[in-house]
Amino acid sequence: MANKKHFGMLKQGIDEWNRWRQRYHNSSPDLANADLAGVDLRNADLKGVDFSGANFNGANLSGADLSDAFLGSATLCCADLNHARLNRTNLSHTDLSGANLSRARLYRANLKGANLKDADLSYAVLSRATLNFVELSGTNLTGTILSDADLSSTDLSGMDLRGMNLNFSNLAYCNLSRTDLTGAILRKANLRYANLTATNFVSANLTGSDLKHARLRWANLAHADLSHADLRWADLSDAVLSYADFSGAWLARAGLCRATLDNVIWTGADLHGADLRGVPWLLIMEITLHLNINAAHILWDQASEDMPEK
Repeated sequence: MANKKHFGMLKQGIDEWNRWRQRYHNSSPDLANADLAGVDLRNADLKGVDFSGANFNGANLSGADLSDAFLGSATLCCADLNHARLNRTNLSHTDLSGANLSRARLYRANLKGANLKDADLSYAVLSRATLNFVELSGTNLTGTILSDADLSSTDLSGMDLRGMNLNFSNLAYCNLSRTDLTGAILRKANLRYANLTATNFVSANLTGSDLKHARLRWANLAHADLSHADLRWADLSDAVLSYADFSGAWLARAGLCRATLDNVIWTGADLHGADLRGVPWLLIMEITLHLNINAAHILWDQASEDMPEK
């Protein structure tokens, strides 16, 4: 239950509330389970407040400072949080469906299990935020910054993430099938065991990314930069890899059956034991002539004894 004194102070208006917060800046107001539906809290100082289980449906929190606040299991359906500060805020299992979080700052915020269906996160900053098991269907992520964010096990299938900044992000076990990541930046991202079936990575930057055991069948990686990426045991069957850069990449035991491999940069790549069955014989011969490639024990459609030794 919300503290009656704290709730009464908030009801006196934002100016009075903010003055009280400045006077007692070390206090930790308790407004748990408070009913604040439709309330105007624009530019309010709400740092560190306990709003667990509170009802903010339709509330106006634009420009408010909710840094370090606790909103676990709160309801913020269709709330206006544009330009709000939510740095290090606990929003776990919060209902933010239809909320406006455009240009909000959510650095290191905890959104685990939150419902962001149809929410607007355009140009919001979610660097180092936790977003495991988040509902993102219909969410607007135009210009959203997700660098170093934890999105592991989240369903991002079919979403438009073109040009997205996902540097150092954790996307392990994510479902990104049929997602458009054209021109996205995923340097040193963790994509282990991710479902990337039919995903569009055209011109994406995946330098140094971890794609071990990732499923990339039918993915389009044309012109993508995968230099020094780790693709061991990844499935790239039927993928389009034209003009991709795999220099220094690890592709040991990777599946490249029937992949389109014209004009790929292979310098220094490790293809030890990779499966190249279904790839044209002349293209395989060309690959093995690249400098510093480890093509030992690769699988192909010709007899192994006919394979040139490196």
